[in-house]
Formats: sequence, structure tokens, C-alpha cells
Amino acid sequence: MPESYSDAALRHSQHADYLADGGHLDGAGYLIGFAVECAIKHAVASVLSAASVSHVHLPALLEKSKKALQGRKKHSLVTVLHQPQFMQDWCIDVRYAADGSVDKNKYDRWRLDANRALGAAGLRRKQ
Repeated sequence: MPESYSDAALRHSQHADYLADGGHLDGAGYLIGFAVECAIKHAVASVLSAASVSHVHLPALLEKSKKALQGRKKHSLVTVLHQPQFMQDWCIDVRYAADGSVDKNKYDRWRLDANRALGAAGLRRKQ
């Protein structure tokens, strides 16, 4: 099955919002990280071949993507990825965290980073 990073990024972002609106911040936090990962992978695939997209997760994905995108037309995403606090504390292992590990402040920081990444990757949420 072909991977559609753009669709997945937007879907995960939307689902994260639904969960967050209902107070389910742990699930929302998990999905917002995947939205960011998919946005980054979409950007890489748009300038390189889809086969060159690294199948790793944050934070390892950040370094690989910075190298892949450096000097490419997606410079705005490189700027986002170089922010020192970008997606701080999010990693794939958040899926195993105890309930209550993601508070509103942490989710809001991740949501803001996701909005920046989606926008820099050229992805817009459908209204």
C-alpha cells in the first residue's frame, strides 16, 4: 500500500484535536507526534524520492530530515526543525506512558510545534 504522509499528517492532527477537546490528552499527545512525523516525511518525499524517506521516529527523524532537507526548497521546515525546543519530550515511547503523563501545557506545546511543521510542509487542515 502506498504511503500518504500528507493524508496521515492531517488525519492524525485532526484526531488529536478531537481527543484533546474531550480531555484525552495522553492519546492526543501520542497522535500529534505522529502528525509531526508524517508532515516531516511528506516534506522529505516531496523533494527526494519516497523511497528515501527514513522509517524512524522522533527524535531520530529530526537529524535525518534536517540533512535531507538542508538547502532544498523546504527551507521553512528546516528552520522549524532547528528550533531547540521542537517537540521536546515527545518520542515514540509516549505510547507506553502512564495515564496523565501528558498535561495540557505539554500538549499545547506539541500542538503549536505541529501547526508550525504542518504549515512549513505545505499542509493545511481541512475545515
